[in-house]
Amino acid sequence: MAAQGGQQLAAVAASLESMEESLKRFADMASSLEPGEAKESVRETMVQLAALDTDLQAAREAPGGTDSDLVAKLGKRITDATTKASRLRATASNKHAQLMEPLRVEVAQSILARMAKGRRQDQDADAFALADQDKDGFVSKSEFTTFLQDCPGNFSRDQASRLYDYIDDDKLGRLERDEFLRCCTVFYRVSRPAVDLVQTM
Repeated sequence: MAAQGGQQLAAVAASLESMEESLKRFADMASSLEPGEAKESVRETMVQLAALDTDLQAAREAPGGTDSDLVAKLGKRITDATTKASRLRATASNKHAQLMEPLRVEVAQSILARMAKGRRQDQDADAFALADQDKDGFVSKSEFTTFLQDCPGNFSRDQASRLYDYIDDDKLGRLERDEFLRCCTVFYRVSRPAVDLVQTM
C-alpha cells in the first residue's frame, strides 16, 4: 500500500515539474503572446494545478502512509506555482483589458446610439432582446456579429469576434444578459472641482 502512495507522489512530482516549466515559458513569452491567449493558457494551468493539489492530498491519505516531508515540499511548490500563475494571469488580464476596453466602449456607444435612434421595432425592446434573435435567453457569436452590423459604426467580424470572446466570462460560447449588458455600458469619469466647501458656504 505504501507503494501506491509513493507512485501517486511520483506522478504528482512529474506533473508539477511539467507545469513549472510551462509557467517559466509563459513568463518568458509573456510580451510576445496575444493577451487573451496568454490569459486563457495560464487559466488552464491554474485549473491543472488545483487538480494536482487534489491528487497530492489523495496521495497523502493513501493507505500505508507517504513521505510527509516530500508531501510538504510538493505542497509548497504547488502553492508557489499557483501564486506565479495567478500573477501571470493578472498581468495578462490587465493587458487584455487595455487592448479591448477601447473597442468595448466604442461598441457600447454604437449600441446606445442605435437604441436612442428608436427604430420602430426597437421601441419596446432592450438591446439584449434585440440581439437575442432566436429568443433562447443567450446571445451567440453570430447573433452578436449580426446585431453589431445593424449599429452605427464600422466593426469588422474580427473585432466583433475578439470582443465577444473578451466579454464571454465563463467561456461557454454564449452571452448571458449580464455579460451582454457589460458590453453596452459606458463608464464616465466624473472629476470634482477642487473647491473647499467651507469657503462656498
